[in-house]
Amino acid sequence: EEKAATPKIDVTAAMADRVLGKPDAPVTIYEYASMTCSHCAAFHKFGLPTIKKELIDTGKAKMIFRDFPLDNFAMKAAAMARCAPADKFYPLIAMIFGEQERWVKTSAPDEAVAKLGALAGMDPEYIKACMTNPDLQKAMMASMQDGQKTYAIDSTPSFIFKKGDERMMEWDEFTDAMKKAEAAAKASGEKTG
Repeated sequence: EEKAATPKIDVTAAMADRVLGKPDAPVTIYEYASMTCSHCAAFHKFGLPTIKKELIDTGKAKMIFRDFPLDNFAMKAAAMARCAPADKFYPLIAMIFGEQERWVKTSAPDEAVAKLGALAGMDPEYIKACMTNPDLQKAMMASMQDGQKTYAIDSTPSFIFKKGDERMMEWDEFTDAMKKAEAAAKASGEKTG
């Protein structure tokens, strides 16, 4: 019986920006995250839905995910997500972060996270090829180093806000702005209600 060829990975396509929101939104939020980072998982569960509703769905901002793998399992999980079809990327990372506490604690986190990819409709052989592809890992490391060099990223999650080529506020200013927006929304809701 012939051994099937290892599925080919298109590294350029895998590393293309994964944009959440309208591509022409005036503000770009770059999120640097690691798939094994508990604070990143908390952001995806609790922070992102609000940001999506207030900023992304309204066309004020778009979000671009940047891999910042803090360990080997984060690298493999991120590689798998990068190999998913672009329209499945954000739903898949939502699942990876949503199930993080479970898969991270297993004896074989890479196998556990691969099951999530299979649930998302990815072929198991393709997942394995993605997770072990040295060119994809090199490209992800280059992206991580670029974040370190360009924005001094040293922890996850980290967020960079840009309008055109100009850098905007820092995360603290952003969370303050979000709190003000939420308070204003609540206040106006109470008045009209």
